[in-house]
Amino acid sequence: SYYALDISNPDATTPNLLWKVNSGMADFAELGLTFSSPRVGWVRFEDVTGLNQFGTPLANVPVPVVIFGGGYNGHAVTGGASVDHHKSGNGGPSKDTILGTPFMGNDTQGNAIYIVHARTGQLLWKATQGSGSASATNFQAPEMKHGIAAPVSPMDADGDGILDRLYVADTGGRVWRVDIPEFVPGVSTASHRRDTWKATVLADLRPSDAALAVSTDNDLRFFHGATLVRRARDGIGVYDAVYLGSGDRAHPQSETNKHNWFFLLKDRLTTSGDPAVAARTPYVPTDLLDVTDACFAGSSSPACSDSDLSKGWRLALEATGEKNLSEPFIGGEGVIFTTYLPQGVGPDDAQCVPLGASRLYQVSLDTGAPLRFLHDVVGDTFSKTDRWINLYSGIDGGVVAVSPDFWITSTGKSGKNPPQKPIQFYWRENGVDAVK
Repeated sequence: SYYALDISNPDATTPNLLWKVNSGMADFAELGLTFSSPRVGWVRFEDVTGLNQFGTPLANVPVPVVIFGGGYNGHAVTGGASVDHHKSGNGGPSKDTILGTPFMGNDTQGNAIYIVHARTGQLLWKATQGSGSASATNFQAPEMKHGIAAPVSPMDADGDGILDRLYVADTGGRVWRVDIPEFVPGVSTASHRRDTWKATVLADLRPSDAALAVSTDNDLRFFHGATLVRRARDGIGVYDAVYLGSGDRAHPQSETNKHNWFFLLKDRLTTSGDPAVAARTPYVPTDLLDVTDACFAGSSSPACSDSDLSKGWRLALEATGEKNLSEPFIGGEGVIFTTYLPQGVGPDDAQCVPLGASRLYQVSLDTGAPLRFLHDVVGDTFSKTDRWINLYSGIDGGVVAVSPDFWITSTGKSGKNPPQKPIQFYWRENGVDAVK
């Protein structure tokens, strides 16, 4: 369930329950375990009486919304028969033999994305698995087969305060782009949501080889949100950057999956609602340059050109069972993220399970190359181990900023951001500055 509380009156003895939603309600039947932390924002769509009309001329006003994924339900492992992997005994052990066939069949719950009215909880729009015709409140995507446990990452593409796009990855290795372009009076149709709000696969990051895709070593799952960089640029042109990493949060001590990755996806279709989005082929792993042993500035490793990196890059998390279990952080010209290394075996619910340990990575936004700040590298020769440092025991919760120049992890490690490129701003004061 999701709940909304009115806490605007600090003197009230108890908060006021505004609304709640759960899978017992018809509009939310796909809702699974509510792993997906809700995100908030504003959207704008066609006139709907009682939702965004407040008298003439106040029609099509922006609406406050809450956005979340359908949640977690494990994977269907045999011909559509679902197993709840979160339960001890059904995939609970860290040496999880059930994970050998993660992509057969569909999840029975969780495979959805919801947008609801922030004040009432009313469903405004959802994407679900299916192939039927779209309606104002439901878009059906055939490939939305797996639960969406990660938080949805919203983007205001033009900086006007209205959301234009969403990105989120699922527990089956796919990354979704959701276009929710803003309604424009006199231009948009009266069926704006039905016609333009759509969910498409940006990337299918499972191995393209079918045998590898269903092997225990390649059970690629996303449980944490992507971090977005709007209007980035390389030698090819402008793109929106999507940074995210894979890792099975439901089984942090599992060592069966040996191939987790951290990714940069370059989305070059930067206009929300662009018809070309639905027509393009989703990225696959081989579209993304493997920079694990490449892109070390000034070293003998292979160089990385803009054409090599045209769709993005991928960085292997090479330690046994290593997984990304936090959202990335952008600091200066670097992306910072933490990973967890199980370093132990035994059932999830056994006594004396080893705590494991965490690492912190700091790499270049553009190429995934090591940066000099973690190890105070002098000169221009790097090795791939310069990308990371060891943290402390247990699962680190990720990185937050403490100033424009410094960051700190949840376990207390602090560090310095790479320097930022200066940004030039120009303005003219009417009546004072001459126009030349």
